[in-house]
Amino acid sequence: MRIITTIPHPRIKISVFQMNGKFLLKMEAGPYEQTYKIYEEEITSIEHLERICNEEFMNTVIRRFESMMNDFEKAMSASLDVQ
Repeated sequence: MRIITTIPHPRIKISVFQMNGKFLLKMEAGPYEQTYKIYEEEITSIEHLERICNEEFMNTVIRRFESMMNDFEKAMSASLDVQ
């Protein structure tokens, strides 16, 4: 796996990797990450990947990160209640 580029965003670290005929679009926020695997033949250019990361998509990614954080905090709290 090799890193191809990063895509700037004010809240999310976005890295693009290439591996086994796929691009991996990796989003990171704190300790959480989301990865989207996209077949190379579906992408015409790096700019195409950048266009995928439009405002609507990134707002969805951010909401998913918030949901991940809430789910984990609930699980942590529940695990403490068991003790």
